[in-house]
Amino acid sequence: MARMTYQKSELAKSQKICPSCGGKLAQRDRYTCRCESCGQEFYLSVNRTHRISLRLSVGQTIAACAAAVAVAILLAVIGYQYYTGRMVLSASRFCVAFRDFLMEAYEKPIAQIGEEDLAKIKYLKIEKKDGYCFTYGFEDSYRYPDVERYQKTLRQITVKASKDEFSPSNVQYFSGLTRLEIYVDGWENYTLPEENVLRGIYCTDGLSKYGTPQFFARINPDTLEEVGILEAQHLEDFSFLEHLRGIKKFSLEKAAIKDQDLLAGFDALEELSLEYVEMDEDKAYGIIKAFLSLPSLRSLSIKGKAAWYLTDGQWEELEREFGGQKDKVFTVSCDVSSKASVDGAIAAVLEHYDHIDALFNIAGVIGRQSFLDSTEEQWRKVIDINLNGTFFVSQAVLRHMVDKGIKGVVVNT
Repeated sequence: MARMTYQKSELAKSQKICPSCGGKLAQRDRYTCRCESCGQEFYLSVNRTHRISLRLSVGQTIAACAAAVAVAILLAVIGYQYYTGRMVLSASRFCVAFRDFLMEAYEKPIAQIGEEDLAKIKYLKIEKKDGYCFTYGFEDSYRYPDVERYQKTLRQITVKASKDEFSPSNVQYFSGLTRLEIYVDGWENYTLPEENVLRGIYCTDGLSKYGTPQFFARINPDTLEEVGILEAQHLEDFSFLEHLRGIKKFSLEKAAIKDQDLLAGFDALEELSLEYVEMDEDKAYGIIKAFLSLPSLRSLSIKGKAAWYLTDGQWEELEREFGGQKDKVFTVSCDVSSKASVDGAIAAVLEHYDHIDALFNIAGVIGRQSFLDSTEEQWRKVIDINLNGTFFVSQAVLRHMVDKGIKGVVVNT
């Protein structure tokens, strides 16, 4: 058979003469013809769109359909494995408590919650009450000067889960947090995001002797400003403090402070709050003086009996040395059993600070003798200090708060 050649000129169906040799053209099929003399073949129309007919046997048709079904099943299996793989991966990294919290917060399956979703949460507080309570927000609390207004933006979800269904390491996936509050046991077992923008961290329970100080190893020194360690009566390992030397505000509650160099190197610290901390009475003066010597410290607040370990003379000495440095030290001696003494002390405080926001009634005594051996004088002393003292101080402070319209706080301990 001669090789088929393709002509650019169009041949009409009615043409019977070969344009090459003048021989007779014979039509072979609907689309081609051939010259009987020279054997040249021509397309009847090279510019026409032709329909192609495909004739298959029954067996071929069945085979083709089976192949198509096999491909569809293969694609479905691959898609299912990909989806379930993502779901298993997401489910495996989140414990039951965090998984249920996230699915309710975002209203979608855990497999569809990605890193970009988790990064949107700016505030997270975790508490243990009737399960695990998650309080969260998508707004940065540090951009809200009005605390009450910010509280209205927060949402809360409580998840019914046991301790075995809660994993503290899940915190590491929330890379967008600016404030984290952990009020459940064992913060030393938590893991912070490797890259974070945290500005404030508050924890409860403290680092027990069985824990490690690695929790704070991932803090961002360029952003972290304040830290609070609450309910830290079991705190024995203070080595985590080496990561916090750049913070500006530090609160420590119920911890046993034995070393006056505990905060050495905290040169940027501006506010220090010590609440019900334990100190050896003979070391209290040295510890408090060392804290007051921190170069950037503007305010030191001490609540609890540790403040009473210092004599009036020691407080006066500290006031002479540090009193001129902004708000570091201001002391007033007061006999709470005397209304006149109380009124004078409150007046002195108001002259120095202009207003009072909070009152903690912590003065109190207890008789060392048995009830049957107590004298009338000893009984009157207990009543004068514990009962009348609380009445005199509370009355004086509350009158000031009401007159100034201050929404203050009075705590009786």
